[in-house]
Amino acid sequence: MNFGDARLAADVLWSDAESEYDSFVFGDQGNVGDGEELNQTEELSGNISFSAPLFNGRLENLLVAGYSEITRENFSNGAPAFSGEGDRALFRYQGTLSINDANTLAFGAEREETTTENEETSINGLFVLHELQASEKLTLTGGLRVDDHSSFGTETTARVAAAYNPTPQFTLRASWGQGFKAPTLLQLSGGGFALPSPNLQPETSEAFDAGIEWRAPDGHAELGLTVFNADIRDQISYAATGYFNESEVDSTGVEITGRYDLTEWLSVSGYYANIDSSRTDGSPTFRVPEHSGDVRVSVDPEGPFSGAVLVRHNGEEPNTDGTMLDAWTRVDVTGSYDVSEKIELFGRIENLFGEEYQQILGYGTPDLSGSIGIRLRY
Repeated sequence: MNFGDARLAADVLWSDAESEYDSFVFGDQGNVGDGEELNQTEELSGNISFSAPLFNGRLENLLVAGYSEITRENFSNGAPAFSGEGDRALFRYQGTLSINDANTLAFGAEREETTTENEETSINGLFVLHELQASEKLTLTGGLRVDDHSSFGTETTARVAAAYNPTPQFTLRASWGQGFKAPTLLQLSGGGFALPSPNLQPETSEAFDAGIEWRAPDGHAELGLTVFNADIRDQISYAATGYFNESEVDSTGVEITGRYDLTEWLSVSGYYANIDSSRTDGSPTFRVPEHSGDVRVSVDPEGPFSGAVLVRHNGEEPNTDGTMLDAWTRVDVTGSYDVSEKIELFGRIENLFGEEYQQILGYGTPDLSGSIGIRLRY
């Protein structure tokens, strides 16, 4: 909804789902097998946003309020196993001020409140980001963020970044930043399926990355290479006894991305990551594959139809019990059809060939599954 240059938007999503899941049995990897296990989940979420420019468009203002709640019940052989419910509210303001052609300032504040049956927590945040167009080829960015958590106090983090374009075809970029993440109420309480962990501490991190991007002069091809390092202290991990803090986790890796347009309506894109991640004692980090990637073939001819085929590969992962989780590859298909300018039909097929795999040891994944929907535009 538009009011002159101002805009008001809202969305609401409600879902009521029931799903059967695998039981604990001896024999297969992760001891996963058929059984009478049932999950019932009801979820409601909504957001409302209001944006309005001031000072002839030099100051963009955005106000956002969001709310979500979820109720979950699990049953084993017809008997209640564990349950939980909670809600989350988010309030956010962001302003973006164009000081002049070379300087842009973004700033804002937000508050997040989370409540479960027995506990509640909140976090207030203030942030500011300055972008300097130092020259036609060089862009510099610097930012600060202050988070005040109701249980874990105040933490200040910073980020700086630079991007340099020596030619229209190349971009060199680098960034350094810090992070802060407080434990969730589920992690502190154990979520009904693990022991409570009241002594959990927040995660803090420091990360660096550098990369280069190349674009073909005709715009039909792209290639990117990024190297990175991330050092996380007190990382929150999970084991059979519950959630706990790792002293330190260090990850170094390389990412490669690419895209090539075979025709005006057919393109191929890909992603590959190689990550060397280790824990305090030098052992591999749980659930982080050394190799992962995907290949996407996208079709978008003139007309109402568009679609894509995605092939995803995930390499072997270390498990918490010292074993290795098998690698897996699956195929997904998506498509959409514009019935009119205001009506769109869309669908998705996941795991087209029924690959049997686990993303986390002991948790089975669906075979062939899919969804279909309709999108209305006004």
